Amino acid sequence: MRFITFVAALLPLASALPAFDGESSHGALEQRNYKPTCGVNGYNKAGRPHYHSVSYKCDRYECHNICQKSSKCQSYSVSNGACRLYSSKVVKNCATSSKSPYKYYDKSCACPPKPNKPKTTTTKKSSTTTKKTSTTKATTTTANDVTSTTSAVVSTTTTAASTTTTNGVTTTTTTPVITTTSTTTNAQTTTTTATTTTTTAVLPPSVCGGFSPERVSTPDEVDYARYFSGIGRTLNPAGPYNEDPENSPPITTYIVGTSTTEQAALECATQAYDNGYFTIDLHFRLSRGAWECVQYLDVNEGTDSSDPASFYNVQDLDVACSFGYTLDFPL
Repeated sequence: MRFITFVAALLPLASALPAFDGESSHGALEQRNYKPTCGVNGYNKAGRPHYHSVSYKCDRYECHNICQKSSKCQSYSVSNGACRLYSSKVVKNCATSSKSPYKYYDKSCACPPKPNKPKTTTTKKSSTTTKKTSTTKATTTTANDVTSTTSAVVSTTTTAASTTTTNGVTTTTTTPVITTTSTTTNAQTTTTTATTTTTTAVLPPSVCGGFSPERVSTPDEVDYARYFSGIGRTLNPAGPYNEDPENSPPITTYIVGTSTTEQAALECATQAYDNGYFTIDLHFRLSRGAWECVQYLDVNEGTDSSDPASFYNVQDLDVACSFGYTLDFPL
């Protein structure tokens, strides 16, 4: 009887307890066991682009705080001052690659310490530009007017008169004075002007006939692969590789015109990688006598209906040979 009374007393308490929800408990367990992905090198997966990129150069500390302020941001990537925000976690949007300059972090990764930025002035390396040169040598020889006049009396002969008297006849013979004058006048004027003009232009190297390395490897061992070579064409800026022209516009530099194609391609690719840019359009600009290196932000993978080389559709009569390279990484 006492036991029945005890059980009856416990029934109201049991009904007041919350029901056990296995699913919600499992979800909470997953949240507790989830480990964020932090500092993984890689690239954007196909169909998983970033939804925003920062227009100015910033470090991971700044990029982390920008992501924290955005409710849409679930992860971010940082490379050489570039900060990109993603709406999904790293495991969904990142294809890992040790060659990539980008490091990916989930939003829940620990905030890095604020860096101490010294007040220094950084001078970025620049390429040398060689322009067309002209050398003019002018030689003028002028002989002043020379006029010579020679006047000479050749001979003067005078014979005195002679008188002869014969039989009372007086005959007087007079030989007149003969004066001969010879005058010679020589006048000579000579003017000689000689002008020699020599124009020397920096012409494309002989290798500029369409031969270039299939791939170049930067000092950081990152490869850029060639997908186009031609003459008189440049890469159209209206392509998927130029996805953010307002915040990350193309960068154009010039490389000395006497460089071979291999040297110019390596220098252009190295500059692009240092800037965090992954597609380059390298061509020889005739009017400047130099290689023109145009760098675009993203990889040129083409589109569903167009291959990467099809974007080389801008004709330019001032361009000799042109080559297209894009970052090569495993998918």
